[in-house]
Amino acid sequence: MQVEKRTMNWFPKQSSWDMAEAQREKRKANSATYLATNEALASAFQTTRDNVTFGMAEIAAQAAAARVSKKA
Repeated sequence: MQVEKRTMNWFPKQSSWDMAEAQREKRKANSATYLATNEALASAFQTTRDNVTFGMAEIAAQAAAARVSKKA
């Protein structure tokens, strides 16, 4: 018969330093994700604003061209 050690899923506790280090790493990862998300969002808003500005200029140019061709 073989004797086995049973631990009943008891694990050694993390040291305070290891817990603090894990929390720092988690905060660092969350911060990086937050910054990347905000940068992507700002880029999307910038692209949208540029597209709207270009579209408004194009519409104004078409209206001016139509007015000039209508008078001529």
